[in-house]
Amino acid sequence: MKKRIISSLTLWGTLFALLYFFQIHGGILIMLYLSGAAQLELYKIWEKSGRRVAPKAGTVAGTFLILAAYYLDGYVSNLVPDPWSRIAILAVCSVLLAWLLFLVFPPKTRFPGEALIPTSLGILYLPFLLQFFLQIQLLEDGQGGLFICLWVVVATKFTDMGALLFGKYLGKHKMAPTLSPNKTWEGAIGGVLVSVIGAYLVGLLGNQFDLGFKFSLPTIALLAIPLSIIGQIGDLLESAFKRQANVKDSGQGIPGIGGALDLVDSLILAAPLAYVLVTQFDIFQR
Repeated sequence: MKKRIISSLTLWGTLFALLYFFQIHGGILIMLYLSGAAQLELYKIWEKSGRRVAPKAGTVAGTFLILAAYYLDGYVSNLVPDPWSRIAILAVCSVLLAWLLFLVFPPKTRFPGEALIPTSLGILYLPFLLQFFLQIQLLEDGQGGLFICLWVVVATKFTDMGALLFGKYLGKHKMAPTLSPNKTWEGAIGGVLVSVIGAYLVGLLGNQFDLGFKFSLPTIALLAIPLSIIGQIGDLLESAFKRQANVKDSGQGIPGIGGALDLVDSLILAAPLAYVLVTQFDIFQR
């Protein structure tokens, strides 16, 4: 627990420092590192499960995907005005790039075709879904977009904190004993409650700045509930991957937490859901 707290404080401090000094570019730097590391860990897990993958080709293509999602959007939007069409094109181009990179970074198998689908799924599951944070940023470029992304991260990661504390002291009923024996229903409910509180506090903080809008506090608090739930589903999905490969943690790089995939697992599904919520609900007032 002590190592986890120290690692969490260090990570939050690093996040705020990079965002403060480099704005969105600092956020992209963090995303590149965590997404790349998590993608490599995922491929390693899948290899242990018997799948054939091309880790280097997939990770390089994933890096391109994240950079292109933000830095090329201004150019592509002139040709393709619809954002969902641009997102689809981004996904297809990244997968095709990975296949092309098989020529440079071939998979360790006699039949490279075996690695096409698993490598592509690694791209679509990790960097593609995480880049929805950049799509959110593009909706409100500047500090406003950063605060919306911060709301998503807090609503999701505070779920992890709440689930850990409530589960540790109040947990009695196992939620998914096969996939993750330590998770309880009490922890899951506690995670949702802490998520709502954290989301509300982010709104209060954001409303103290000139973001070009004011958060609707009741709305962002309520929308934290589906983000919390989908985040816990993402956590269980990663547990399923690890269970299949018979590994406990995706890596050992973050003391008390595990690997990069263990850190971002709850954010993977939350990012696209948050994009949908932000575009469909009035979370702020002009």
